Amino acid sequence: MGRHSRGELVRYNSKDSQFEPFLSGMSGEHVVLSKDGQLVAYVAYPEGTLWRSRPDGSERVQLTYSPLYAVHPRWSPNGKQIVFSDSILAAPR
Repeated sequence: MGRHSRGELVRYNSKDSQFEPFLSGMSGEHVVLSKDGQLVAYVAYPEGTLWRSRPDGSERVQLTYSPLYAVHPRWSPNGKQIVFSDSILAAPR
């Protein structure tokens, strides 16, 4: 037996009343936009690595590496730093 965990990032389009892929529908969680909306921080799922990119997925930069599992990223008020927690318990088994 095996298991492959995956998620898909989507956003709700209220104009069309439907969900659509966000960040190309990549597998992720804990998504947070910067105050100005120019950057997004998110955690790749199930890897648990923290990433920063533009909302269209460009300029993608990996910020953390295994075995750290990042959770709950938040932007600093000036949008220049990201604070997050790490958790061994949050990692899928």
